[in-house]
Amino acid sequence: MRILDLCCGCGGFSLGFRDKYNRFLGIDIWDKALKSYQANLNAETIQADIRFLDVSVFKKHEFDIIIGSPPCQAFSTIKNINPIFQDFYQIPDMSIVNAFLKIKDELNPKFWIMENVPPITKFMPKNAGCPKILKACDFGLLHERRRAFYGNFIEPKATKKVKPRFPTPTASSRGYSCIFRLSNKNWQEFQVFFKTKKKIPDVSHYKFLMGFPRDYFLAGNKKEKMMQLGNAVCPPVSQAIYKSIINNKKLDDFLKKDSR
Repeated sequence: MRILDLCCGCGGFSLGFRDKYNRFLGIDIWDKALKSYQANLNAETIQADIRFLDVSVFKKHEFDIIIGSPPCQAFSTIKNINPIFQDFYQIPDMSIVNAFLKIKDELNPKFWIMENVPPITKFMPKNAGCPKILKACDFGLLHERRRAFYGNFIEPKATKKVKPRFPTPTASSRGYSCIFRLSNKNWQEFQVFFKTKKKIPDVSHYKFLMGFPRDYFLAGNKKEKMMQLGNAVCPPVSQAIYKSIINNKKLDDFLKKDSR
């Protein structure tokens, strides 16, 4: 099957959809993330802003699945969460999200899934449907990480519910040292859990918390690697979505090997 990953980042979303029959095309504006994506998924990549992407180079139905995770920072801030601020701020920029939806409509895949933070639900167009809110801790990860998933996929059932022990890893232009805040007690638990004396989490900790393989290659310096992980879709969550699609008995034709 052919899978198009828009705003693909370092590849967490696609990683959950990886099997021997699938081929990927990842599109992102950040060169470091694309290097990571290409190295791990052995995939084609295009460096581009999807708002200005010429989709005429693709054929309708060329992709079986379109997935993607448009940048969430505009929807993550307090101005879009607390209603008392609504008179002071404009509606966040929806241009990248709208570009994703337009590409999806033009290429008309069998399935499409778009991920973002839950506050985006207040700004999404009605024709995008209702979101499915999934939590990383329902799929074996040690933090909650609630995310909204839009699309025509089958909602996956929780596979391994665990109690969150740590804050959700996030990405920030301020750098990794500012974005993983723990109380002293939590820090002690963190250090015991990871058998480390470090005062801040490193790349290997982020990989584990987000559900990436230990040997997953990430391009760039430490800050850039942490940002790629913090922006990613957790692979165990995306894998559960993929399995919910291919295991649906009504979709036998979807299980056929891609002969193209």
